[in-house]
Amino acid sequence: MALQPGSTVGIMYLHTSLRVPAIVAVVEVVALSDRPDGSQQALGCGFSILEMFAGRGEEQAGAGGARRLILHHGTPRELLHPKFKGAVEYGGLLKAIDGAHVECVVKGHPALASMVHLLPENRLVSGQDNIPGLVPSPTGDALLRPKLLKRTPYCLSRLTVSLQPSLDRFESQLLQLVSADWDATAGVEGPTRPGVVVQERRLHVGVHNGWGFLEEPQALASLPTSLGLRSSLELQLANHSALAVVFQLEYVFSAPLGRDNTVRRRATQQQAPVQRH
Repeated sequence: MALQPGSTVGIMYLHTSLRVPAIVAVVEVVALSDRPDGSQQALGCGFSILEMFAGRGEEQAGAGGARRLILHHGTPRELLHPKFKGAVEYGGLLKAIDGAHVECVVKGHPALASMVHLLPENRLVSGQDNIPGLVPSPTGDALLRPKLLKRTPYCLSRLTVSLQPSLDRFESQLLQLVSADWDATAGVEGPTRPGVVVQERRLHVGVHNGWGFLEEPQALASLPTSLGLRSSLELQLANHSALAVVFQLEYVFSAPLGRDNTVRRRATQQQAPVQRH
C-alpha cells in the first residue's frame, strides 16, 4: 500500500485458527522509485513485528488495541537467521531505527465470520481485493459489512473424465514415475519386487473462487476401470464469472514390500492436473 509519512493506511483483514503466541505479522516499509523502462524498483526502509497474541488471553487477543511498532533496520529475511530460532523476544536481536515507528489498531471483526470460507487462513487482504462470492460494497470495502452472493443449487450428472492418450497409457506412465519415486524415498531394493499398482481412484469436485474451495470438495470413488460419475452431484453456485467447478483426480497406490510380499498402502497420493470448466 502506498503511503506518506504520518499518513493512515486502510484496514487489513485476517482470519486464523492458530491463536498461539508464535503467530506474528511482519510489517515492512518499502520505497518505490520509477525506472526508465516504466517498472518500479523497491527498496526496503525497515520492518517491524506485530505479535498478534503474545502475552494475552484469547479474549483479550480478540479485542486487541492500539499498538506502536518500532521499525528495525534490515529486511524481514533477517528473521530466517538461526539466531531467531526459538526466540520469544526480538527487541534485543534487532537494531531499531531512531524515531521511526508504525502505529496500528488490532481488534476482532465478528462480521468476517460469515465469509471466512471464501478465503484461506492466515492471508492478509483488504476490502478492495476481488473476492468472488461477495456482494460489491458501495463504500469500496466489501469486508467491513460483508454480504454473500446468493447461491443456487445445480445438479451435475453424466460426468466422464478422459485422459490422454488413454486411461491405460496415462496410468502406466504414472505408475512408472510413482514406482521410481517410491524406491528413491523408501529405499526399496530387490529385482523381484512386484510393481506399484493402483489401489483406488478418487474424483474430487468442488466450487473454487480463485482463493480456495468454498466448501470441502466432494470425494467420489470412481469405477474400477473408468473415470465416471455414477450418480448426480449437487453443487451450490453463485452468479459470478470467477467461480469455477474444479475437478481434481487423486490416486492411491500400493505395492508388496519385503520378502513376505505383504501389501503396503502408500500414504503419498498423486494427483492429475486440475481441469476447470
